[in-house]
Amino acid sequence: MFQETPKSLSDLRTAQDIYDYVKAKLLEQGRQSINTGNLYQCVYRSPDGCKCAAGWLIADERYTSDLEGCYASDPTVLSAIRDSIPYAVGIDPKFLRLLQKAHDGDGDFDNVLPADYQGLEKNFKETIVSRLTLVAKAYVLKP
Repeated sequence: MFQETPKSLSDLRTAQDIYDYVKAKLLEQGRQSINTGNLYQCVYRSPDGCKCAAGWLIADERYTSDLEGCYASDPTVLSAIRDSIPYAVGIDPKFLRLLQKAHDGDGDFDNVLPADYQGLEKNFKETIVSRLTLVAKAYVLKP
């Protein structure tokens, strides 16, 4: 049976819902959320309006720039996420961190962030689907 992708944060209840929502948002966005200033790094919210995997789980009213530089499993970020998706129960911080790593390209994934950002943009959708499929397998979710 086909289950519709959750449309808003208030629709998220399960890890599968969170996975489907983040995947849909990242594919729609089509590129990483990065700060291209002095430090070329992934951010929850970029100046051009993009969001990272965990950033899509933080409501606008819960976001603050103080979250930048913290992992998704950090208590402050975790609190912002839990406040943003109150109907989701048992949110595993490791799951959120793995979603973040899938977007950022660090840790469990090869870092594909090239010196030339345009190169990544061309392959972002393919890369994010591959990485998120690994996340789904790790958490026994439907990719």
